[in-house]
Order: sequence, then C-alpha cells, then structure tokens
Amino acid sequence: MIKPESGSLSYLYTERIYRLIQSTTEDHSVGVKSTQKVLIVLPLAQADPKSTEGIMLDKMLSAVNLDRSGCRLVEAKAEYSYQRMEAETAFEVLLSFGPTPADFGLQIEANPCSIVNYREHKLIFCPDLTSLASDVKSKKVLWESLKAAFPS
Repeated sequence: MIKPESGSLSYLYTERIYRLIQSTTEDHSVGVKSTQKVLIVLPLAQADPKSTEGIMLDKMLSAVNLDRSGCRLVEAKAEYSYQRMEAETAFEVLLSFGPTPADFGLQIEANPCSIVNYREHKLIFCPDLTSLASDVKSKKVLWESLKAAFPS
C-alpha cells in the first residue's frame, strides 16, 4: 500500500512524497540471501584480526586464496539452525569452529576437520580455533580438507 508522506520536510518539495507501508501479511523471514562463498561459524572473539586465532584464520583463508570479504562470519553462540543459515546465505562451504552438526540440528556424522558433503554444500566441523592451534594432527586434516574444498 502506498500512502502520501505527511512529514515536516514535505513543504520543501513540489512533488508528492510517498513511503511504502509494510503489509502485515507479508513474510519478512525470507529476504535477499547473502552470497558469500564461505560461511564461517565461530566465537566472534576468536575472529578478531589482531588475536592469535584471528591471525590463524586469516592465514588459513589466504592459503586457499580467500579472505574475509568472501566469507560470512556468524557467532557460534547464536542459535542458528542449518536451515536458517542455508536460507540466509548462498554458501558453498561451511566452516564451523566449535559447534558440531548436532548444534545446527543436523543428524550427520562428521570426523573433525574432514569434509562432509551435505546436500549441495561442503561442511567442515573443527574444534574451536584456540584448541585447533595446538592440535597438529587436526590442522593437517583441515589443511587437506581446505585444499579439496577450494582447489586452485
């Protein structure tokens, strides 16, 4: 529905000013999807580019020719279901640092740092970045998974 605006600035214009009134019957839960190639779920405190974890994250991304601009970072503590993330972001790869598949409402088995193909996405579930920093075996598995997920 369109109604004329009755704001105080309308006297400055000779044209009629309109604003769109939202309908109460519209579904506002579905909007335009974010188009980042990679969806990264982690505690955002670990994503600080100046922190040890943030530096490690940036190095991982750059090793596969990515940077943060091609990624959407989501707070790990937020109550996100996989379906909600899929509805909000047109991602190809999900990197989860901390949360498990069950945390997203998924009933799938996933080995740490390994790729799980689910629907049309590649999912990689890892320990949080602080734990990952000292786990050499998991970092090697993650490196192989990242190379497979982002071939040059």
